[in-house]
Amino acid sequence: MNHFLKIIQSTYFQQLVFWIVSFLSLHAIFTIDYNNGWSDVLFTLLFHIPLFIIVILNIIAIEKTLDKKHFGLYAVYFLSLLFLGWLLFSYGFEIITDLIAPRFYFTLFYSGMEILQFVMSYLIISFLLIMTRNWFMIKEKTSILEREHHQASLNLLKSQINPHFLLNSLNNIYSLSSENPKVRNYLIKLSEGLKYMTYETTEDLVLLDDELNYLDNYVELEKLRLQNSKDVRFLVKGSTEGYLIPPLLLIPFVENCFKHSNRLHPIINININVVDDHLILNAENTMSQEQVTPGGLGVENVKQRLKLLYKEHYELNISKKSNTYKVYLKLNLEKHGL
Repeated sequence: MNHFLKIIQSTYFQQLVFWIVSFLSLHAIFTIDYNNGWSDVLFTLLFHIPLFIIVILNIIAIEKTLDKKHFGLYAVYFLSLLFLGWLLFSYGFEIITDLIAPRFYFTLFYSGMEILQFVMSYLIISFLLIMTRNWFMIKEKTSILEREHHQASLNLLKSQINPHFLLNSLNNIYSLSSENPKVRNYLIKLSEGLKYMTYETTEDLVLLDDELNYLDNYVELEKLRLQNSKDVRFLVKGSTEGYLIPPLLLIPFVENCFKHSNRLHPIINININVVDDHLILNAENTMSQEQVTPGGLGVENVKQRLKLLYKEHYELNISKKSNTYKVYLKLNLEKHGL
């Protein structure tokens, strides 16, 4: 199937189809009143030689001028090709027929105005076909670039999360292993997080419940390295069942809360509410006065993903007042199976 699509999309195939349709159309026009058999077939072929020259030159002119937005220059080329086409038919057609088919006597029964109409029609048709083809090619390339950028952004996001999150979590769990019976639960949470990031985020959309479970495990593991986690809250409200969301879309905001929180007295509130097919994230954390403004590559990365995935159909507000950093995100959710 892919090989067949490549053939259809190739310039040579499209040119072949265009000239076959052109030949059949003009042959039908030339034989409306009477049909002289093979002589009409030969006449139609010879008639296409000036048209072929004009169309090829028109394609070259389009590529040389319109791609660089030189519209005025193309207008000059267009008029020049129109005149050249008239010359080829008026003075060159008999020379062409004498060279290729000397045994036949062919002559044009069309006036100069009718010849101009033929040439102009082919110039306009070839122009429209080339512009349509270019539009589809640009649209396809844009779509491919968006998919590649989306995948690259997701891979980058994974690479950002893994080193800090995993190393910190493993070190903290290791320190608890000899004195805390809860270590097994933390190991399970870490294992689930690893499994989710490695195996379950390869699709464009994942179940919202799986994403929220990953966030919940992440929060519990991050609490281990805080001296005081009594004011760390992660709350989910609303019916989340059956909804889909792009994987790892929310984690940069959650990670940012811990990364830039006040280590001595952290206050972190992460609230996720699902209502009317929308997800609303409110994340808030306190910072010490000497901390730099939070954000960084992870947040910038997710901003780009939001633009690609949701276009203008989302709301994102990030603010910093005094020692408090706030994030508000609202986006549409898709239902599984719809």
